[in-house]
Formats: sequence, structure tokens, C-alpha cells
Amino acid sequence: MECEEEKCLIEQESTGGGKATYKYQLGVIFSCMGTIVGTGNLWRFPRILAQNSDETGGLVFLIVWVCFLFMWSSPMLLLEYSIGRYTKKAVLQSFRDFVGDKATWCGAFVTLVTFFISCYYSVILGWCIYFFGYAILNDLPTDNVQSKKIFDDFAVNSRWPVLFHALSVALAGLVVTKGVKTIERANLVMVPSFLAIILFTFTWTLTRPFADIGLKYMYSPNWASFANPRTWVDAASQNAFDTGAGMGMMVPYATYMTRKHGIVRYGTLLPSTNNMISLICGMTVISTVFSSLIALSPTYTTDQIVSILKDSGPGSTGLTFIWFPVLFRAAGLEFGRVLCVLFFLCLSFAGMSTLICNVELTTQTIEDFGVRRLYGVPLTLGMTFLIGLPSALSLDILSNQDFVWGFALVINGLMFQSLVIMYGANRYRQNIFNNFSIDDWYLPKIWQWIVMYVAPLEAMVLLVWWAVDLIVFEEDKAQRWYEFGTESFMATIVQWLIALVVLIILNVLLLKYKPSWFMSTSITSTPRSSCSSASQVSYGSNDVKEVPDDVVVTSFGDDDVDVVSYGSTGSSEAKEDLSAARAVCLNGGLLPESTFVSQKEEFLANGELGLKCNASETIDGAKDPHDESKCDIVNGSRGGLNRHRNEDSLTCENAMLSCTIMEHLTMSEKQKADNNADTASMHSSHQGRRNTSS
Repeated sequence: MECEEEKCLIEQESTGGGKATYKYQLGVIFSCMGTIVGTGNLWRFPRILAQNSDETGGLVFLIVWVCFLFMWSSPMLLLEYSIGRYTKKAVLQSFRDFVGDKATWCGAFVTLVTFFISCYYSVILGWCIYFFGYAILNDLPTDNVQSKKIFDDFAVNSRWPVLFHALSVALAGLVVTKGVKTIERANLVMVPSFLAIILFTFTWTLTRPFADIGLKYMYSPNWASFANPRTWVDAASQNAFDTGAGMGMMVPYATYMTRKHGIVRYGTLLPSTNNMISLICGMTVISTVFSSLIALSPTYTTDQIVSILKDSGPGSTGLTFIWFPVLFRAAGLEFGRVLCVLFFLCLSFAGMSTLICNVELTTQTIEDFGVRRLYGVPLTLGMTFLIGLPSALSLDILSNQDFVWGFALVINGLMFQSLVIMYGANRYRQNIFNNFSIDDWYLPKIWQWIVMYVAPLEAMVLLVWWAVDLIVFEEDKAQRWYEFGTESFMATIVQWLIALVVLIILNVLLLKYKPSWFMSTSITSTPRSSCSSASQVSYGSNDVKEVPDDVVVTSFGDDDVDVVSYGSTGSSEAKEDLSAARAVCLNGGLLPESTFVSQKEEFLANGELGLKCNASETIDGAKDPHDESKCDIVNGSRGGLNRHRNEDSLTCENAMLSCTIMEHLTMSEKQKADNNADTASMHSSHQGRRNTSS
């Protein structure tokens, strides 16, 4: 019979320890928006634009930046959404499942880069919180000199950034501890508030005298900048930072999505919306600087204004924090203060929504190692605070970390692209996107070509061009390429190499001395079915195996319970398939292979057979080398997807969510299992009533 789409949907429920999902469609949109909309729009984009603009203008940088949106960021975000939704795991384990055990270090590097970014990102969020409080308690500065002194007194000449760094980390951890529902509710408030305030600020800025001069400068070209590799490198890294492409941040959020969430729509529309917000923020800052300086002194030239734009701390780190208070003061003493308070409040909201996602990514990665969330969150917060301390104490270190790990997102992109290439780009596009999604846009083949050819070529050219420019054509003679300067070649390469070498060594050591950690999951291809849905199965080996068409499996369970189920309507075909399978519970490690389902096989009233595995018990005296388990038959009542093959047609029925299925038994084992199954089926009605009542 034909499969109904709603029955084919694998949707994890939050009860019973399953993977929770988003409650509202807007919750998904605003959570994803919160991931990519943040200080990267209001703090980083204007300063990178200023750094790549000269006396002529910044249009060339904007053109390159927009090109990277469609040729890099959007395809990468589509990839991240699909990985998280399909595997229900963080980046590290997802790489292992798709590419294999020996490539686990690739996912670890992606996670590490995002973790290092979050360490200094929380420092910047602390600045936002500080200036929010400052605007409430103090009068706003009247000019940029006074405003710069306020910024320097806080960020350079005091230890207050350490306290606010700790505060921002703690607040993010509080939200992450509560789980996806709290994250969703927080983003439903923070993201719309941010958008409303920034749109109001932008509209009001355009009414300022001389604001049009700033806009004209921003969109004026200096075509010679196309030959500057720094323009391309900064445009690529800014677009990746801006949208979160390559950070892996979308992977943990996508684990809470179901097949009905249109990831192709999200991956196409959200990055474009984010870049529009960045443009609005850039126009707001640039026009503010021009209008304020010209109003202060009409004799200022464009060169002088550009020089002031770039002179806002190392790498223009203080640009937004210096100029926006000056802008709001021009609106009047009290009204300007209200605007400034709202502005830094929304900036804090935007930064917090992004930091929450960063912390969630690291936390899920730690959970994948078997650490409970209760302990994983504090561990993540402690590491984020400690590694972010140097950035809180020194603007030079913060600028260095932003340069090193911001550009490392290009390498992260290469890691994700290699995953698709090794898995098979066309196979990935069909199985993980088009066949697996429900009511989503069709992903065309051009995405496949970009990921296979265009994006890797972009990354390699950028890396080589960047290295040659720093080594051969370094203009800053005070900072040679082989010195450990703020943005030097040597400082960047050494940090990358240390991270890569350490992760590869750890990967090798784990394979040699802890191989059991790798014996959990492999990704399989889509079965032939009218459901057009991919299957996801955990195997007790390292090989990628095909799933028998009679079974579909998905993850379910928490630290204490995993569930295995298969079979369907109680037909003879289902019983035969049921008897010919071996189940293994993975909540504490693999059960011995001598433990078969047939030892406790019983058919329930609805023809479903389930296996419930509780930690710290045994089954028939069999001991697990990692943990003890006991398996009992349970009723299949949670609602999920279960399928069996019947005369070349695939039937979808409601059944329990599943965790793993192993290979078929030998013929002798199968015959023994058939006998047990026939005996058990005589008591199916009584057994079904007993399980239902319990």
C-alpha cells in the first residue's frame, strides 16, 4: 500500500528522552536567524568594510562579499542544515558517520574553530552588555574623542572586560542548560527586538544631515581593489563569519528539525536576509561617522574621515562602540540615551543568540562522547571563559584571534566539501536533500557543482593568494611574515598547524587504544520506497552498510534508555524478517554478538516487536564489556516510522522509534528464531494487552 507522508515522517518527541523538536515554525526561523544575526553584522562587518575601503570607496569589497554569499556561504549552510537534520548529531560525530573513523579529526577541527571564535565572541558580547548599562547610568559622549576615551578606559585600561566576559558566558550557559525549548523562546523575543531596533536606527540615521555623503562613499568603487588579495580574503572570511557558514553552528540546531522543515528554503533565504541586515548596519555606521564628523567640522576631507574610521582600536575593533553613542547624543540628551540603551540592548540580544548556538555546538559535541548535558554545559562554559581570558585582557590578542580563526572558516568549508565529495555529491543531493525532505524546494544540480568544483577552487586560490601576498608583498615592514604579529602569516599558520596536528594525533590514538568509541554509527543510502526517505542506522562495525528494505531505523533515547523495533503488521513476511535480524543496544556499548533477539522474541497484538534496553542490568547472564544491559519486550506505541518489505512494495506503519539493527542471522539461527516466533505469536493478544496496561 502507498505510504502517507505524515506516517513516513520521522519525528522525535521530547517525552521519554527523545530528541526534542521546535514547537513553532517562527521558532525555527528566528533561532536560525539568531545564529547568524549578531555582532558580526553590527560590529565586525562595518569595521571590515572600513579596513577594505580607501579614499575612493568600498564598493569593490561589497561586490566580492556578495559573490561569496552565493558561491560559498549559502551552499555551505545548506550542507550544515542537512547534516544536522539527518544525523541528529553534532559536527564531530556527523563527520565520522559520513566519512569514516579516520576522518573524525575533520569534524573536530570544524568544532574547534567555532569554539575558539566563541571564546573571543563572548568578550565582545560583554562589551555590549557593559555599554548597555553605561548608557542607562551616564550621559552620552558629545564627540568621537570623548567616546574613544570611554571605550579605551573600559576595554584597554581596566579589568572590567573579564567580568562581563564571564557574565556573557554564564547567561548563554543558562539558556543552553534548559534545552531547545528555552533557546526557541529566547530567540522568539531577542531576534525580532534586534531587527525592529536596527531598522528604526537605520531609518533615523538617513534623516541626519550629510548622511548621504557617507552612503555615496560606501558605494563608490576603486576598481584597483580587485587585484588586492586582502579584499578577497576579508570578503570571504566576513561572509562566512556573518552567515556562520563553515562554523558548524547550524548542525546542532538542525538536529532539532524534522523532514517537514524546509532546509533548502532556510539555507537560501536566511543568508540573503542576513547580508541585507549587514548592509543596513554598514550603511548606518558609515553614514553616522560622515554625518557626525562633517557636522562637527565641515573642513574634514574624505581621507581624514576614512583615517578616523580605521583608527578605532586594533583592526577597528571599537568602531561601533565609539560612534553609535555619538550618533544617539545628536538626537538629544534624553531621547538619545533611550535610543542608545535600546541599541545596545538589541546588540546584546543578537550577540547572545549567536553565542548560545556556539555553546550548544560544543555541548552537543561533548555529549557525543557520553558526557551528560548536566556536566557538558559547565565544562563548555569553563573552557570558553578560560580561553577567552587573553582576548578580554588585550585588544591585540582579540584582533589576532579574530583574524586567525575567522579566516580558518575557509578551511572549515573545505572540510564540509570533502565530506560531500567522499560520500558522493549526487548521492548526497538526492538522498539527504531531495528524497528526505517533505514540502521543501528542490535542490538543483548547480549546488552539486559548486560544492564539488567551484567552492574548493575558491578556497585553494584564496589560501595560496593570501600566503603569497603576506610573504612576498607584505607592506607593513614593521611586521615581517615570519614574526608573530597580530595578523602575520606565521602567527596564523602556527595556530592552525598546532590544532590540526593535535587533533590528528588524538584521532590515531583513539582508533588504536579506544576503538569501541568508533563502533557506533554509519550512514546508509536511501532505501527504495515511495516514502522517498533516507534511513539512518547504527552498526557495530566501521563499514557503511545498506539497510534491508524491510527496516528503517532512527535514533531515540536518552542516557538511560534506547529502543529497538522492527517488523510491522504481524504478517508472515514480517515475522520472517523479524526473526532474521539481530539487535544490539548502544546505550552503554555493544552487547555481545551472542545475544540475539530470538532469545526474548514475542509478537505483540499489533505485530510489532520492540526491545527496551536499560543500563546496569544483564540479559540472560551475558555481560557487556563496557556496560551491563537488560533487554525486555515493550509495546510499540511512541509513533515513528517502521517499514517492512512485502512483494517489492514498502509499507509504512506507526511503530516505536528505533536505535539499531544488525545483520541477518545464519540459516540455523534463523530456523531457531522462527520456532520461537511461532510459539510467541500464540500469546500475542495477551502480551499486547499486558504491555498496553503497563
